[in-house]
Amino acid sequence: MEQQQNEQEENKDDQDDADERSVFVKNVDYSAEPAELKDHFKECGEIRRVTIPVDKLSNQPKGHAFIEFATQEGAMKAKRLSDSLFKGRQITVIPKRKNVPGKGRASRGARNPAVQLMSMLQLMMNRGGRGRGRGGFRPY
Repeated sequence: MEQQQNEQEENKDDQDDADERSVFVKNVDYSAEPAELKDHFKECGEIRRVTIPVDKLSNQPKGHAFIEFATQEGAMKAKRLSDSLFKGRQITVIPKRKNVPGKGRASRGARNPAVQLMSMLQLMMNRGGRGRGRGGFRPY
């Protein structure tokens, strides 16, 4: 069990280190290939990985990329290429943000106490929520 915990901690450290060695590139041309991005950033240092995310439904590139370098110095040098031209488009290079568990789309507002309080108040005052339909039966 201790070995599993040690492996999980090492994986987390590796991920944190990879985030510090990575950059996020905005405004990437939709026809760009990973090899072309590698060629554009080759002067910054050794590149371990280039990822160009694609839309799940249309399978089209989203217009941005992630580049992971072998060293933090490579990522620092890559930031200097911000506002350079790549395939006729001005790209923006910024540090990759760390992925924080629980900060995704699924938890927006769901755990916010103010949102929960407002929804409870709306239900108590018969505004919002499920409502009462079209008036219903009233004998008197």
